[in-house]
Amino acid sequence: MIKEFDYKNVTIDGGEARLATIDLSKFERDCSHLDIEINMVEPGFDHWKMLSFSALQPTDGFRHYLRCEDGLKVKDFHTFVHGARMYVDRKGEGELTASCNEWVNEGTGISMLISVSDAHS
Repeated sequence: MIKEFDYKNVTIDGGEARLATIDLSKFERDCSHLDIEINMVEPGFDHWKMLSFSALQPTDGFRHYLRCEDGLKVKDFHTFVHGARMYVDRKGEGELTASCNEWVNEGTGISMLISVSDAHS
């Protein structure tokens, strides 16, 4: 488990972001298969927020889980996938899991619009 990351400030599509890179080559000799799980907390103070996940390189499937707290709700979402089947499971307004168990190209992912529960649709 890696708990400390070296973040660098970058500009992506005209917006500011923090990026951490993890060298996985040290694991490839000991593993025939590697599952990666990332747990993040996304702070925000606005009543609307667009969250996105996109595979940066081809990969053998993924699972993205979002759980909202403090009155936030998933208002809408859109998946980006070509040539594979993606499954979306929504458990109420505050949870969403998107997964794909097939080989996907870079750019495959999901965007989710979240907001406080009393914001307009």
